[in-house]
Amino acid sequence: MPKINLKQTKALVSDALAKIKAQYLFDDGNKPWLIGYSGGKDSSCTSQLVYRALSELRAEGKQLQRRVLIFSSDTMIENPIIKEVIQENIGLINAKAREENLPIKAAIVRPDIGKTFWVNVIGRGYPTPNSTFRWCTDRLKIDPANSFIKDYIDKNGEVIIVLGVRKGESQTRDRSLEARHIEGQELRRHTTLANAYVFAPIIGFSTLDVFTYLKYFESPWGSSNKNLHFIYEEADGGDCQMFLAESDVTSNNSCGNTRMGCWVCTVVTKDKSLSGFLATGFYDYLNPLLAYRNWLASIRDDGTRRLHHHINGSAYWVTMRSKLRKDGMYVLSIPKKGDRKQVIILVDEKGQIVNNEDGYVIVEEDQLSSYMETHHLSLNSSDMERIILKRDDGVTYARLGFGPFNFETRKEMLSRLLETEAVYQKESQTKTELISSAELAQIYKIWKKEGLDAGEVNIILAENHRQPIELLDDDFDFMSNDNMMAFGNLSSSRGIDSQVTRRLLSIEKDYAGMSDRNEAEAAIVRLFNSDAINKEVSK
Repeated sequence: MPKINLKQTKALVSDALAKIKAQYLFDDGNKPWLIGYSGGKDSSCTSQLVYRALSELRAEGKQLQRRVLIFSSDTMIENPIIKEVIQENIGLINAKAREENLPIKAAIVRPDIGKTFWVNVIGRGYPTPNSTFRWCTDRLKIDPANSFIKDYIDKNGEVIIVLGVRKGESQTRDRSLEARHIEGQELRRHTTLANAYVFAPIIGFSTLDVFTYLKYFESPWGSSNKNLHFIYEEADGGDCQMFLAESDVTSNNSCGNTRMGCWVCTVVTKDKSLSGFLATGFYDYLNPLLAYRNWLASIRDDGTRRLHHHINGSAYWVTMRSKLRKDGMYVLSIPKKGDRKQVIILVDEKGQIVNNEDGYVIVEEDQLSSYMETHHLSLNSSDMERIILKRDDGVTYARLGFGPFNFETRKEMLSRLLETEAVYQKESQTKTELISSAELAQIYKIWKKEGLDAGEVNIILAENHRQPIELLDDDFDFMSNDNMMAFGNLSSSRGIDSQVTRRLLSIEKDYAGMSDRNEAEAAIVRLFNSDAINKEVSK
């Protein structure tokens, strides 16, 4: 690391404090300030400078009319070490601000309970995020923060968002900052939110300047900056920031590349969040979390654990890469993914596979249903993975892709997660829950709505000594789990898929008491028209 220049950092801090004071007093404080606080080095430095500036203004006898809210976005799967730091600082900020009569409050925002990581993965079976399907950033970080900001905009007309962004972190962010700069002011227009402006008081700081600040300046609300310096100084890949928008997120600043990332992050190939702390030798109790994270990453592309249709039941066909050779043969390619090797398939002019070592078979699109019926196949039969669909256009080929995780895998995920939670609590001597009761209730409801055996949730909870799900009055089923199981067994004995009957009952419950049956009938028609049902049970 370059040599520390304390004199230079002090000058930068003094300049930043002056800018913050001037901006705070500008326009009579009509626009509240919202400070994005991730707990990282940049947002900690920014929040502390703002707090320090307001304390100095108070000492100078200035009127502090502008409200300041420091908010942190909790993904609910944060690294437990970082989560503890954030929660401690939120409490200290509020206590110190009340003591000093400063117009500063701190709060934590979280994703909607129906959109959390575990509700999506275990409840709906979402594939865990990776570098090409990173659904987590929007749902868990950006959307909750933007929703929070929009509420403030609705109430106040305009807001100023104070962020710890710095030049030189990434070319993408630098371009975004420059494009939105308002001439003659320290403000920039927000990239996606109307009536929101961005103020970046440490934009000229280097990484070394931020670390120097944390090492040599005391926190104004009494937390330990030296501990922060220890946590972040050796973290690879930069900081975990409050992003302006999804367009600002790159592989270089993904939280998965730092110690601050989500403990279960599967976007990165190798975990950095937990491993970084384990490498210090002080946090051995994180080992169970790392083991679970690695297992979760290892099963993502296991075809035996995934459905071959979307959640809505439509078949998940993926167009294959194809190339027509001069000799008239088509070369079809199935790319390598996870443990699956790359497969090259040659198809001659008659539509026959020439190199058929892996047992692939070509089926015409209009003959697929009859082929499946003749061979007693469903969309999730393992043999379906060997079918190559020839589209009606005669030149396009497709294969079944991987949809959501299947029910057995979702149950295993939940069971292993609760087992991991129990070991972690014992070794860390805490009562930290890795999944909340509210999330478990959402998973129960989703499984019930999908026609799955939702009673399995409480069975798994009982096995792991967690309290069972207690539903509110309007969530109770009109059929007990025992009766539902008996009804499912009766359905199976009559050759009807029990999941279909459970989904029909769920639809009936949703529309019970409505005089107009059109919507209920439409939902039933959609169910039976879905590929997952139509090609399996409607024979």
